[in-house]
Amino acid sequence: MLRSAAGEPPDENTRTERSVCPLPSSGVAAPNTGNERPSTYARRSGPIVGFGPSVRSSSRKGCTLTGFTAITYNLWHGLGERDLDDLVDEHRPDLLHLQEAAPGLPTRIGALQRVAMSSGGGYGVALFVRQDRFRVEAAAALHVPRSIHDRLMRTTSERLGAARILDEESGARLVVGSLHATPLTDPNAVRRVQIDAALRALGDLGPQLPVFLAGDLNYPHLTRLLDRHVRRAGWTVARSAVGTYIGRGPVWGAFDVALSRGLAVERATTLPAGSSDHRPVLFEGRLESVDVRARETAASGHVAD
Repeated sequence: MLRSAAGEPPDENTRTERSVCPLPSSGVAAPNTGNERPSTYARRSGPIVGFGPSVRSSSRKGCTLTGFTAITYNLWHGLGERDLDDLVDEHRPDLLHLQEAAPGLPTRIGALQRVAMSSGGGYGVALFVRQDRFRVEAAAALHVPRSIHDRLMRTTSERLGAARILDEESGARLVVGSLHATPLTDPNAVRRVQIDAALRALGDLGPQLPVFLAGDLNYPHLTRLLDRHVRRAGWTVARSAVGTYIGRGPVWGAFDVALSRGLAVERATTLPAGSSDHRPVLFEGRLESVDVRARETAASGHVAD
């Protein structure tokens, strides 16, 4: 639970604040280090959808971003959809990142509005944001490089749901995304390519803005290789210390992970199991005022009662 400056838990209608500003929104993309693929590597399936007029930049003096919460949940071919109303009602997340969502997924769940979802039939990703807090400036379902699994099973390559949002409580802006990387039938190298493409696409959606990505990365083993890989590019990894996959077979570990840049994920909590073969994970974060390349935040992990 996020706590106030006095050390007491905030009232359920009160969010904690911190006087910091996001990375400046200059409209100029971060320089290419020479090791990155072109930003067109993650492709849009169509035009990015705009929501409302342009808004003020959050790089002004004195801006703040209140603490936010996000839940990621793999619905296991839509079976976990029956858990969503209770999950949102109990934890009141600001963001909801879903994977293996069925085409008939509702457009609203409680106070959350669906802003991006895979198309083309079959199970895909979806992204919801709290409508009474965030204004969505742009959103889209994006392609990542197709894996061997995608080609054989003819599944969608729209594995990333993304949005650039404005926090109307503070004027701060950030980019958020829901990603489902290819399953374990493909090697880790393929997942790293997809993750890289997703992170570049989110960076293109909001150059120089803080970014929060959560989802099922299907990367439970050899996680140090993934951590080292993304940290070299300035990203921070947050995962629960408790495994999130409860399906059959000799597979374990934290499949459901968050990656961030320009903000700190302070806590990752594995929630109780529902109807899916994955447990949902609750992340609690806030914006950082320092360059994340000079500071990495480790998220504490535990399982909820």
